[in-house]
Amino acid sequence: MSLTVANKDTVNHIPILTCPIPASPVTPLSQSQLDLVSNLSAQVPNLITSVVGDVTEDDKCNLTEWADTACVTRYLRATKWDLQEAVDRLQSTLQWRFEYKPDRIDSSLVKDIGRSGRSYISGFTKERQPILFLVPRMPHTEGSTHELQLKFSVFFLEQAIKRMPEGVEKIALLIDYRGVTRANSTPLSVSLKYLSIFANHYPERLGLGMLYDPSWFFPVFLAMIGPFMDPVTRAKIQIVHSKNEDILRFVDADQLPVEYGGSFEFEFSHPVYWQYLLNQNEK
Repeated sequence: MSLTVANKDTVNHIPILTCPIPASPVTPLSQSQLDLVSNLSAQVPNLITSVVGDVTEDDKCNLTEWADTACVTRYLRATKWDLQEAVDRLQSTLQWRFEYKPDRIDSSLVKDIGRSGRSYISGFTKERQPILFLVPRMPHTEGSTHELQLKFSVFFLEQAIKRMPEGVEKIALLIDYRGVTRANSTPLSVSLKYLSIFANHYPERLGLGMLYDPSWFFPVFLAMIGPFMDPVTRAKIQIVHSKNEDILRFVDADQLPVEYGGSFEFEFSHPVYWQYLLNQNEK
């Protein structure tokens, strides 16, 4: 399949941030699973009380709202319904969310990091999962630190979660590896930190990882991070190529930009995209 280029006369700078079709019904839990969910939910107040630091009432309310029934269910699924392991992992994430405050990252702090289009959200998979695009070949903003780049990545992860339609709990990643080399790739230390955050504090959030046209450098990179990826995560990774239409097995054409083989005439424009994203957050 030869990729086409978006027609400049019809190009769209507005991303798709609303799922056009409702999600499928959620699979019901068994009675034993419901009992475990109830048990873990009952422990949440004590787990929040155990968070170390100057925890305000606002912090407690924020953590309580986050640790809802759907959240504790994800932790139980991620631990194969091992209650104690789920308790330990949830406690760790509550501490991390209190300290890092991923849902309260100031958008003005990370705004300039995304000027080149290294990361953006647009469209939904056939499973109604919002797609988070990562384009590592795009340059970083001059003067940005690795810590700020990591904060930017977490900011967009939280933004993708906000776009989930009701009944959907996972996101899809599309990592565009075209033109990625050792010289312009994300530093291994930063990649491992992001992978650690995603694995430890966002369990059951990855529905699909699409690696688009991985370059010769990808096997080298995968060999470096592979030992840090759990088997469940690795099983969700799919390699897709521009030379065929395999990406359309996962994403309908109207949800995918033209440059990736879809029919959506989208072109990233940072000023338009950023303002639209913030406006949608206010709704």
